[in-house]
Amino acid sequence: SEISELSVYSFVSFFEHPVEWYFRTILKIKFDEPDDILPETELFALDYLQKWLIKDELLRVPDENLPQYLLKGMKEGYLPLKNSGRVHLDDLVKETAGLKASYLNLVNNREEKSVVIDLTIKDIPIRGIITSVYGDDFIAYSFSDNKKHLLRARLKTLLLSAAGKISSASFLDRYGQVSAMEVPDPQTALSLLETLMDYLITGSDTPLKFTLKVAEEAVKAAATPEKVFTAFRKEAEGNSYSGEEPDPYVRILFDEGYFNGINEDDIGRIRNLAALLNLINN
Repeated sequence: SEISELSVYSFVSFFEHPVEWYFRTILKIKFDEPDDILPETELFALDYLQKWLIKDELLRVPDENLPQYLLKGMKEGYLPLKNSGRVHLDDLVKETAGLKASYLNLVNNREEKSVVIDLTIKDIPIRGIITSVYGDDFIAYSFSDNKKHLLRARLKTLLLSAAGKISSASFLDRYGQVSAMEVPDPQTALSLLETLMDYLITGSDTPLKFTLKVAEEAVKAAATPEKVFTAFRKEAEGNSYSGEEPDPYVRILFDEGYFNGINEDDIGRIRNLAALLNLINN
């Protein structure tokens, strides 16, 4: 395979969406969302990513410093001006309140560390930084219900454990519900990462027939090749009724007939990877 080195981000994002990863990383083809329109000089609405970044900062801003944070945001242009900025910030503060309370409780006044990851798995170096480590606890969280955030947290937990940096890990959902994540011992984490790396090496030669949505279908007891094929089709085509966007990466492969002839072996592989990623029963 042509991979000489991976960032932590690239390793983790492979498992979130192996098909998209293949197009972006190997073929260097990216479909970007159509917001390449020039930004207005003054910000009126915040997009999803901006909101996420602000919420992320809010977890770390003490409540008494919110007025300064608002002013700084307006001055630096990431919060809308005047009243609109205050309203936006109030909404985001409300949305993150439950999560922030749980987060601060777990952090318990400890210093946040950025851990440097430098591991070699199957002769491929994985390098990068993982934040949100306090002492030997990793505290991950998500502001949305998307399954990929928990997956991301689990993979980072494996990397941190293999590097010998943590002994416990927690995941907080958007409401602040805390669940403990399993932290295998470093040796077990390393062998899991080696097995996962095999999937990544395979998926860098040809796209892996795997997405998180398709895995949900494939792990059901009643899964059949037809049902799994249909799951790929739904992801390729989207659904205008439920507002699910078509996935442009899956679409290209689907239109080329890449998922035709899905068989029991394919389902077995999807299930194996889903089990490794802990996607079953949650």
